[in-house]
Amino acid sequence: VQTMHWTKLDKSERGPWPVQRSAHAACCLNYGEEHPQLLVSGGVDEDGNTLRDLWVLDVEAGTWKELTLPEGAQPRYGHTATAFTLSPGIVEVTMFGGSPKYIPE
Repeated sequence: VQTMHWTKLDKSERGPWPVQRSAHAACCLNYGEEHPQLLVSGGVDEDGNTLRDLWVLDVEAGTWKELTLPEGAQPRYGHTATAFTLSPGIVEVTMFGGSPKYIPE
């Protein structure tokens, strides 16, 4: 049994960093022998703007990288993301649901 623990990351030493958000989608990517990664997509920022971005956290290194979304991808919040490992080195991510425009309650 492997013991897991939380480590607080220091933003000042880590390069680019995604904005604080809620109502985003996230899933774990595991490419086999590669470092595990966390994928974070969209959501709503603290000003109520719906986000159109995609970030990957290298869990072991503690560093973020912003990925380029395809043209036509809309901002999205309240959606889900699921990762499927098809074979070592090949992971498919499916995102569905949610809404493109945040409407506060």
